Amino acid sequence: MSEVEKTNNPDHLSEDIFAAIKNGAVEMRPKWHFILNVALLITGTVLAILTLIFIASFIFFSLRQNGSWFVSDFGIKGWEAFIFSLPWILLIVAGIFIIIVNILVKKYSFSYGRPLLYSALGIIGFTGLIGFLISLTPFHSNLLIEAENEHLPIAGTIYRQYGHRNLGNIITGRIIGQNANSFGLYSQDQEILTVIITPLTIVPRSGINVSEVVVVLGEREGNVVEALGIKPLTGYPGMRSPKMPPHR
Repeated sequence: MSEVEKTNNPDHLSEDIFAAIKNGAVEMRPKWHFILNVALLITGTVLAILTLIFIASFIFFSLRQNGSWFVSDFGIKGWEAFIFSLPWILLIVAGIFIIIVNILVKKYSFSYGRPLLYSALGIIGFTGLIGFLISLTPFHSNLLIEAENEHLPIAGTIYRQYGHRNLGNIITGRIIGQNANSFGLYSQDQEILTVIITPLTIVPRSGINVSEVVVVLGEREGNVVEALGIKPLTGYPGMRSPKMPPHR
């Protein structure tokens, strides 16, 4: 019998397999071993995806909370401020989890033969969409409150660092008084600032009002900010509004 005929002969293949088992070349494994491997693979994949969704939703939340998400409306200066305000450490961590999820997903039959790039784009699109939708809910706002009250021991530091702090020339706060060319702003860093409006300042057509929450992009000197742009944030879902200043 030729080698080709032996290869295509099921009986001969069975004899070879049994011979390999008998010689110890192939190790028989119990059924529970395969079940455990599948269970661990599924559990690891689910946990990695949930972690990635949480990170993505927190990135969206933090960008909205500190106002960075909205400053791109102010032109090139706004885009520069947005890029510099991105939480790069969190984005790197998210990238690591994308790689982990991609590796785990490639072990499933439905992903066989698919290019690595397509799988990665699918994971980014899915987790990004779910994360964005979660960021619109009060989920992270409630956790931020817990962090501020020192009731969130593990993630509290991250929430306090990214959740409500001003970044560079991006300042978010509540208007506490105004006149024709300036207004007072109680920032989410609990500072009282004076915001100057110039003829070049980009302001909303509907104007701004006292007690309204706004994001300001502008150059700061001390407690005075010369605004390049102002955008109201009141009513945006998923955000926690800065408090009013305490009475003196």
